[in-house]
Order: sequence, then C-alpha cells, then structure tokens
Amino acid sequence: MLNTAILLAVLAAGGAAQSRDPGIELGATRFFQPSSGETHVVAMAGVPYIFASQIGDGGEAHIAYRVAVRITDDRGNVLTDESFDRSAPALARRPGAVGVENFRFLLKPGKFMMTVTARDSLTGRVLADSIALVAFTGAPQVSDLMLANEMRIMVPGDTTSLPGEIARGNLRIRTAPVVRVDIVNSNMAYLLEAYSAQETEGALQLSIRKRDGVTVVADLPQIKQQIPAGGGLFKGQFSVEGLPDGDYTMLATLVVNGKPSVTKTEFIVSPAEEALARSMQISEANRGTDAGYFGSLPDDSLDAAAEVLILTGAPSRDLNIYKQDMSLQAKRNFLIDFWAARDNNKRTPINEDRIAFYQAVANVNQLYGERGRVGWKTDRGRIHVRFGAPSEVLQQPSSGRAPPYEVWRYTKGKPIWFIFADPSNQGNFFLMKSNELKEPGRPGYLEILTIEVADEVGRWLGVNLENVP
Repeated sequence: MLNTAILLAVLAAGGAAQSRDPGIELGATRFFQPSSGETHVVAMAGVPYIFASQIGDGGEAHIAYRVAVRITDDRGNVLTDESFDRSAPALARRPGAVGVENFRFLLKPGKFMMTVTARDSLTGRVLADSIALVAFTGAPQVSDLMLANEMRIMVPGDTTSLPGEIARGNLRIRTAPVVRVDIVNSNMAYLLEAYSAQETEGALQLSIRKRDGVTVVADLPQIKQQIPAGGGLFKGQFSVEGLPDGDYTMLATLVVNGKPSVTKTEFIVSPAEEALARSMQISEANRGTDAGYFGSLPDDSLDAAAEVLILTGAPSRDLNIYKQDMSLQAKRNFLIDFWAARDNNKRTPINEDRIAFYQAVANVNQLYGERGRVGWKTDRGRIHVRFGAPSEVLQQPSSGRAPPYEVWRYTKGKPIWFIFADPSNQGNFFLMKSNELKEPGRPGYLEILTIEVADEVGRWLGVNLENVP
C-alpha cells in the first residue's frame, strides 16, 4: 500500500523556519482513480537533519533516525503503520537540510489522518506532525494541483529514476512538501488531472497570487486542450525569475463544459543569500563517506547510482553482479566496495573520485538531455563523463544538406577527438566518428556529414577523415 523514497540533503526550510526549532513539514496531492473510485494520494514529509544527533567522529560521523507513518480513518482505525530507518553523513546536519520522504497510497471515500514521526536513534528525541486527508466521494472535475522544482518525460525503455523523484506514469517529478524556488533554481513545474466521462475540451488558467489569495501577481497564458474520456493531464513548466522573495499561492481554474473548478497550492520564493548558502550546503553535505552516502539512499536510488557505473569502464561481468537478486544492504555494500577500490586518495575520509563521478553525471544530465533521454545516456553525455570537458569545441548549425554538428578535441595527454551530428535536426546528437578505438562511431558517417563538412572538420583536426579507418 505504501511506497517511500528519500532525497538526500534537499534544503527545504525557509529563512524564517531556521530561526525556530525545526519541525516536520507535510504536504499531500490527491488524484482520482476512475477505475476503482479511490483517491491516489502522493504525500511528502520533510524531516530536518539538524534534529538528529551526530554519531561517531571523522569520516564515520553520521546521523540516524527512524521515520514512521501512520494513517487512520475518522473512527481511529489504523490503516497503515510502517517505519523506515534512515541515515545521512554528519555533514548533512545543517539548518534547512532535510530528508524528503515520499508516500503513495490509495484511500476509499472518507476522512483520514496521516501522522509522520521521526525518532533520533541516539537520543530518542521525537518530532511529529499530522495532516488531514479527505478522499474524493466521487469523480471530481479536477485533482489537486501539484507544483514541483523539476519534471521530465521518460522515453520508452528508460525506467531510470533519479534520487528523490516521484514516478507518475511516464513522468518523473522532484517536489517537496512546500516547493521553494530561488535564483539558483527559478523553474517551476505544475501537474493536475482533469476528469470527464466523455471526451471534451478544457481551459486551464493559472495565476500567481500573494499568500492572501487576493492580490494577483501574474496570470499565465490560458491553456486549452482536449480531455480524453475518463480523464487527461495538464502539465507544464515555466520560470518565476524576478518574483520577489515571499510566500505565494498558485491558483488553477479549470473550466470544463462551462463549469469552473478551482484548486490551489502554496509555494515560497527564497531570498538570494539563502539560495546560495543552500547550494553550498548541498554540495558539502554530499561530500561524505561512501558508507554515509550510499547508506542514505533507498532501493530505487541505489539502482540509479549503479546503472551509471557502466560509464566507469568497469567490466560488464563485475557490474552484472549487482543485477542479481540482492538485498538492500547487499546493494549498498556492492557500491561501497566498488568505490572504495577506486578511491585514489585514501588519506582523506571522503572519496573524491566518487564525488567527482556523480557530479559529472549530474552535470551532463543538465547539459545533454535529449527529447526526454537523461543526459548520461546520450553520446555527448557519455563522452563527457568518461573524458571530461573537451579542450576545444567546433560547433556549426545546419547548412544546406549538412546537419548540425559538434567536434570535440582533447589536447591533454593522448590527443583524441569526437565528431557528433544531429542527422534529424531535432536536437539529438549522435557520435559519428572518433580516433578513440573504443568509440568507433557510425558506418557511412561521411554521407551524413557530407564531404564538404568532412573536409572542414578534417582541416580543423589536422587529419584526412576519408583516410581514417
């Protein structure tokens, strides 16, 4: 009934919250399931790391706590009562740093209460909070409005979920109990579902208001689209850059067959100085030991961390061990041992090589994502992780029959180069040719590039591409 995920070192507390004893922050979004008449709840809890006491010293220093979630109906009957052990490096114990738990469950029509408790493993100190939930009694016209910091569409065959992401259909969403945006991350995504027994058209109007709910700050362009019989999805992303610091409400008005339905969700714009401090704290919090880092990740995040290891050049027979039926702790041990063997500076308590690798993966995910494909699975992303940033880059847009292309040249150490092109002119670049023997490229690439482009690239590289085997 209940699924959970944790996001390491997400900083969710605003400046005002940091001046008082931090508590658990709760939020929930309700969707309707026409097939069963149940309400699908996506709930979130932010547990402040600073409430937990440090255990151990040096590189082994960490925090540990147990999170429990209980769901009861209006008669006091317990429907769910589960708990999970969590840990994080001691470096994550900073004001504003939280572990975000995601819970997903189904409710029959009625009234319910969700209570989340966090207990410090060292001192026994407890934090707790509750949120009331009302399940839909019938098909509503619209679900609750979900806001998020990031949302991406998965392509067929790609099942990778990054740490902290919520899966909904082919979407992967990174959100929090209360979404915060700032100058570091000014993007906001929205998601809501519309329900209709017959196919019809819906018109969605989003407006940003101050927390008083009256003062309008901005109206977004109206969105009209068809709603399939049974229900459809309204989603999108936009920037709130330039919005002053403060508390806001996103109001969504959906009109279907002349009938309006209104739903709203609050969000916060954090001060610039807080955002910059938050970004630095996240970087520092993640610079923990391998045991602390992997010990804080849940099952799906461990799988994502293991999947990208193919970029390290490790033999497939070694990586295939992870794909066997392993317990959660066995998965953690595999990853800890894998990176311990690749820690080239054992004089420090942190593993700089592991940190640099996953930072490189995060960077290429931002730089080279293509039509829903996560960045590290693209040719440019893979090469960037393996070889680092190129020394020189030659870029040209589409011209005549020639597609857009990029040439990367590395001049430090062994001179190597890579030629990428976008044959369909849709933003999807593929490796055409390289002098790196393990990256052979595509047969017939000269026909794709055209002879004219091949001559131009050859002159820039100082080689005759027609003679390169």
